[in-house]
Amino acid sequence: MGYPSDMNKTQVLADLKTELAKVEKRLEGFNQIVAERSRLLDLIKAWETAFPDRNGNRSEPKPSGLTQPVTRTPVLSGSTEHFAFRTLEESGPLGTGPLLVAVRQKGWRGSGDDKKDSDRIYQAMKRRRGMFGRTEDGRWFAVTADTVKHRS
Repeated sequence: MGYPSDMNKTQVLADLKTELAKVEKRLEGFNQIVAERSRLLDLIKAWETAFPDRNGNRSEPKPSGLTQPVTRTPVLSGSTEHFAFRTLEESGPLGTGPLLVAVRQKGWRGSGDDKKDSDRIYQAMKRRRGMFGRTEDGRWFAVTADTVKHRS
């Protein structure tokens, strides 16, 4: 059994990339729905915190079956959070500067302006506290089932 020819390898890689692009395109609609659901749940929680009912009770929204995976892997493919999470999950804790370099190496485009992109990554991780944590020395890490077990 021999190795595939260069032409065959190129075609297989092109086919795989085409299939991946199709899957990511289909995920966009799903990601928008999940993001909207998350936004609405946050608004409901904020509203109920600010304005509880007359008895002081706060109702909890009924689960829809759309939940984050146990590893809290972000759903938003290609988002800033996605790139940051995957990078930190693979590399371990990083400061914002080294993280910016690493996510760009993985294909995150950003604006090209280091300051803006660094701020964008920082703000994305700050907003998603369930996905990201900070070490004692201020570096960021991805919150996974493993990191939760080790920190408990």
